[in-house]
Formats: sequence, C-alpha cells, structure tokens
Amino acid sequence: MAELPTSVVFKALITKIYWDLIQLREYGFIDPTFGPIFEGKYGAKGRVNESVFSELYQHSIAHRDGNYFTAPFPKSLDINQLSLVPGLETLSLEDACRTLEAFTADTIVTGLASVQGLKPQLLVLAGGGWNNPVITQELEARARHRLNASISVGSVQKIGWNNQAMEAQIFAYLAVRSLLGEPISIPETTGVPKPLTGGSISIPSTGATENVRQTVVGT
Repeated sequence: MAELPTSVVFKALITKIYWDLIQLREYGFIDPTFGPIFEGKYGAKGRVNESVFSELYQHSIAHRDGNYFTAPFPKSLDINQLSLVPGLETLSLEDACRTLEAFTADTIVTGLASVQGLKPQLLVLAGGGWNNPVITQELEARARHRLNASISVGSVQKIGWNNQAMEAQIFAYLAVRSLLGEPISIPETTGVPKPLTGGSISIPSTGATENVRQTVVGT
C-alpha cells in the first residue's frame, strides 16, 4: 500500500500551485503568507479544459524518472518539482482554477486506481484543502466513476478526528522522531535506499526556554 501516502501528499502539493495561480492572476505576485480565502470561488464558475488537463499530467512535474505518473512506486515529490503549465495562461481564471481542481482530485483517484484489487468503500478527507467544495465534488464524482460507484466521501470529523489539529500533530510526531534520530522516511513509501531521519534543529539565539534547550541538545 505504498502508493497511498504519495497520493495524499500530492493533493497538498497541487493545491499549492492552485493558490499560486490565483495570486498571479489577482495580484501579479506570489505571497508566501497567502491563505486559502477563495476556496471554490472561481472554479465553481469554470469548466475543465481537457487539453490543459492532459498537459498537467504530462508536464506539471519535474521528476528524475521523467513523467511522475508513469514512474514506478515507491516515489515521492517535493513542492519545488511542481509548476504551472503554459496552457493555464490561455484560460480564464475560472476555467484554469476548475481544471486545476479537477486535476487535484483526479491524481488521487489515479493513485488509488493503481493499487491492484483496491475497491474502497470510504474516502476520509483531511486538511484545509477539503474546504474547497469543487475539489471535493470532483473527487467524489471521479472516484465513483473509476473506483466504486457506491463509494462514500466524508471528512475526518465524522470519524472523531480533529481536522484542525491533524497537520500540527503530524509535524509534532515527525519532529520528535527527528530529535530521537528515528526514521521519518522509509523505502516502501518514498524510495529512499534505507530508513532515514531528516529535518534540521534550530535553537533560537534568544528566548529559548531551558526545557527546550535540554530537549534539543540533551544538556
């Protein structure tokens, strides 16, 4: 099941270039502090452009094995490998957003469909991107068409998880493993040659509490 984490992470990365598109069109620059305040506003009024949709699959990712989608598992991505394709510039903002939103959903379905024999009954969604109703609608429609006609799609809130805390909890977990020198990446999920830890530790020059300092440096 190494394919699944890659698909989930990919949604977050594609959503990032979706926000970049909106910012470039609206303001002419990309603000790294920009938040998802236009969720579904533009895409709901647009249509998927199939030609640009195909271009995204072919050219939106710079991957060491060529096309990311045809590369064998396990595999992983960094956000710097993703970019807007030229075809998006030929579309209205509404159609460009709708095409990216559909692409976001379709890449997840494509990842799931590549797992032999998988026929999920339920997709549980987490993260701020799922506040975008267009992505959610596209995911549900495409999952029912390609995976399971009776599949159910819902938020993690429905199974008792806190959607607002999950990202913080994940990064806290990874930070503790990094502090302990434990692996945070394994061959089965990202293709690294062996289990690896990661991250870097930075202690503020001022303001760090003694507890923090002792936790980080062990002194």
